[in-house]
Amino acid sequence: MSTLRFDIILTGDNIFFENVEHRPINGFVTCRRVEAEDEETAQRTARHRVLIHWNQTLNADRKLGVPRLTVEQVLPVGRLRRWFRPAPTLDYFFYDSPELHQQHLAALLQRRR
Repeated sequence: MSTLRFDIILTGDNIFFENVEHRPINGFVTCRRVEAEDEETAQRTARHRVLIHWNQTLNADRKLGVPRLTVEQVLPVGRLRRWFRPAPTLDYFFYDSPELHQQHLAALLQRRR
């Protein structure tokens, strides 16, 4: 079976850290491009990579909490799209409200289409 590429957009919530605006950050939106044999494997791989990256970089001291990850969108990456749309970065778009969460999610979806 051949491998396929997918862009997986995830939301991570159940975290907590202070914000300069005195509203605690409680989540993030991020995207990962993964190669996998099927969509289910791609989702598992993306979740695993985000958790590893989160714990090794942003949460090395374990004070921010372990995010509960939700797959928001799975976008297959075709051969042409791969050349016209670069792979997503490892950026995290943090939010402190449902409105900001939706804004970040919409922006990521727009970039990936």
